[in-house]
Amino acid sequence: HNLSYSNLDCGVKLMQKIFNDSGSIGKKLSCGRTKAESLVKNVPAPEAVSQVLLALSRDGKPLPFAIQTDASNKGNRKMFPAVQCFTPQNGLLNRMIDFVENPHESANGIVKRITNSLENVGPSSDNVSAFSADNTNVNYGVHNSVYTDLHKKHKNLLQGNCRAHIVHNTVRHAVNELSVDIETVVLKEYGFSVSAKGRENFKEFFDFLDVQWREILWHVATRWLSLNPAVSRMLQNWVAVKSYFIC
Repeated sequence: HNLSYSNLDCGVKLMQKIFNDSGSIGKKLSCGRTKAESLVKNVPAPEAVSQVLLALSRDGKPLPFAIQTDASNKGNRKMFPAVQCFTPQNGLLNRMIDFVENPHESANGIVKRITNSLENVGPSSDNVSAFSADNTNVNYGVHNSVYTDLHKKHKNLLQGNCRAHIVHNTVRHAVNELSVDIETVVLKEYGFSVSAKGRENFKEFFDFLDVQWREILWHVATRWLSLNPAVSRMLQNWVAVKSYFIC
């Protein structure tokens, strides 16, 4: 649920009061953020990594695998990487082998982080068969990128571009050919429902037309996956939206 370990500092105290009828068990309950983080890192995490290493081998022989990285934004922090492999028994597998902070977003910095993660966790970099990441210059630039640096060490390394971004870029250029700026329409529609009063007026109009109310979705230009849900929701509400703005 993306909850911070800090929540346990208060959560445990609350549970002690809720389960106070359980005798000494409830009163002695103790697991704050420090202990919880230690438990996660030292019990399930090593077991999860061992399962990944087991999946990356068959009959004692290592299997080829692909490295995937994605700079997951957590405030001003960047997190990396994961692996992907194929096994006859389980098909395509996506597994996390490390989740580390890396402030150096240069090609050299990312390559060092990938190399260090592989060395620390266990799978040999000699078995890396492909590299997959977002289609940015730092990842796939022609002269100096993560891919070109890795390719120097692995001559048969395959390039696994992000197909989702390719589709997104295709749609973005196609949308530019429309006679209407669809992003502006979606943003204007959402603007009428930002305030509590505006939302309530909009909702009352839906009731007047006997149309089911669905929350207006917010599209953020920098969040490239948000446009499709926002447009789909607008089409679901189209009868009421059209009447509201045209009438």
